[in-house]
Amino acid sequence: MSAAGDRPPGTRTVFDADALGITTVLTLVFVLLAEFNVPWLLIPFGLFVLFAAPGYGAAALLFGRRALSSLAMNLALIVGLSVLINVVVGTVLLLLGISPLAAILGAGDAALCTVATAVQFRRPWEAPLERRILRLRTAFELPGFSRPQRAAAYALFAGILVTFAAIGYLSTVPSGGSPDLSLAVVGPDGTTASLPTTGGVNTTISLTVDVGNNASAQSLVLSVSSVLVGQNATSLAAVPWTMPIHLAPNVTSSEVLSLSRDAHSTVGISFQFSASGDYRLLFSLSPTGSSATLRSVALSLLIS
Repeated sequence: MSAAGDRPPGTRTVFDADALGITTVLTLVFVLLAEFNVPWLLIPFGLFVLFAAPGYGAAALLFGRRALSSLAMNLALIVGLSVLINVVVGTVLLLLGISPLAAILGAGDAALCTVATAVQFRRPWEAPLERRILRLRTAFELPGFSRPQRAAAYALFAGILVTFAAIGYLSTVPSGGSPDLSLAVVGPDGTTASLPTTGGVNTTISLTVDVGNNASAQSLVLSVSSVLVGQNATSLAAVPWTMPIHLAPNVTSSEVLSLSRDAHSTVGISFQFSASGDYRLLFSLSPTGSSATLRSVALSLLIS
């Protein structure tokens, strides 16, 4: 019997120490890509780390150099363990609020593969290469099945691989990668807790409007309108956009915002009411030259 770590001529196993070492290196490359945010390379490496790397290392630790008798069972074991390990560890990291998630998860997978590489290297070799090749060929031949059954099995296996690839691709694509247009109204301190709900006649009231642009540079019209609650105004009188804006029943004021792509703009607004009443303020965004409302936020305000 060969000593631990000595490779007899013509021997190789499914859970090979050299292959485990390569797996470790590829997983470490994924960690670097995640840390430096290289999206076009993160997809293929992310698929490998998600579905192969940790399961390959864990299976090597569990079964040593003795692979399971079926290629399908080996693949199912590796993929199943990989998904299980990544989901469990990722869930724990999310619950603990530890980030960056991808880099830390990849580093943990790399550590597992490193341990598996060291352990596997010290284990003795057993089977010659010719026997492993025969087992691999036999697994693909599917003895005992008819030709149509083998064709169906191959098609099903290919479909499984495509499905896993699609799931892996979707899991590596950052959510919200394409920014959306947004509109928010907050109080003077930047939170909704300080939004004004009451005020006095001819008293200056202040708040902040946050506008987030999408991936296209554009000009948008920011408008504020005031209407008494319970009334439907068919026409609104326009007043200048000068601070404080002088609002009253059925009054509107607007300003054009020029936004670059992915831009975020914060607009401070102050206004006064010349008459008391229960008002509904409507803040809205619309394209220049159009009355179509893209985003809107309503605010109730009691003026006495």
